[in-house]
Amino acid sequence: MRVAVCVVPLLLWELGGARSVLTQAAGTVSAAATPTFAVASIRPNLKPTHMRMEFTVDGFLGEGVTLHQLILVAYGIPETAANYGRLAGEPEWVDEDYFDVKAKIDDSFASSFAELSMDQRRQMLQLLLADRFALKVHSVTVERPIYELVIAPGGPKLTAAKPDELHPSSLKGGEDGLAVSHGRIGNVRAEGESMDAFAIFLGTQGVDRPVVNRTGLTALYSFSLRWAPGELSSRSSRAEDDAQTGPIAPDPPGGSTIFTEIQKQLGLKLQRTKGPVEILVVDQASMPTSN
Repeated sequence: MRVAVCVVPLLLWELGGARSVLTQAAGTVSAAATPTFAVASIRPNLKPTHMRMEFTVDGFLGEGVTLHQLILVAYGIPETAANYGRLAGEPEWVDEDYFDVKAKIDDSFASSFAELSMDQRRQMLQLLLADRFALKVHSVTVERPIYELVIAPGGPKLTAAKPDELHPSSLKGGEDGLAVSHGRIGNVRAEGESMDAFAIFLGTQGVDRPVVNRTGLTALYSFSLRWAPGELSSRSSRAEDDAQTGPIAPDPPGGSTIFTEIQKQLGLKLQRTKGPVEILVVDQASMPTSN
């Protein structure tokens, strides 16, 4: 069963760090070096009507969420990344049973919690999952098909963001001023966007491979991008050999996809190649312990 998504304020989590999404495996996070939640309630949700996940000012809140979704958040893996095998080894119930999660810090830790980076907040969630779900994972790096985001012939059509266009997140982890909004696939506006973060964002938009920034651009940019909605992965058929690194096929009839429009509007280009991709492997997971 899939529930309607009502609130998922996680875009900055996925994009803000622009680093390896598997910075820590559960077995390598040190409880001595990482703060923990003072109290945590995890209860089954037998009739989920909506899904919500967010780090709050005093902890973490999840409503109608699966352990699969919690793992993705804890390790900074975009949801769509599961489509190309970034998460492996999960038992079926991990994506079928729903829970309500409420974790809070001790009041005395409030000021320090506000200063934690997003990686540190994720590590706190990793420790919670290890404790209550007996979650054990490890990461491996394999070579797989990817897209490289590069500068197109003719150069980039980007303007560096002005100071008043930067929107620092209230949670550390969005320090690059990332503020991306999109109502549907096909329309996005970025304000103070790094190319590392933009590449990760592109990888969440239905393309069939992870996207890695190879532009060499280090500034923050403000821009808009529009493209024809549709099945973006059709530009590189899954029936093709995964090792193929040649040119991307022409636009299908009916409009220009993101592959065309990113070059036309931004002076950037997605090109197929192969490269290292990190995979998170679930070794063990159990139903949560009682509160």
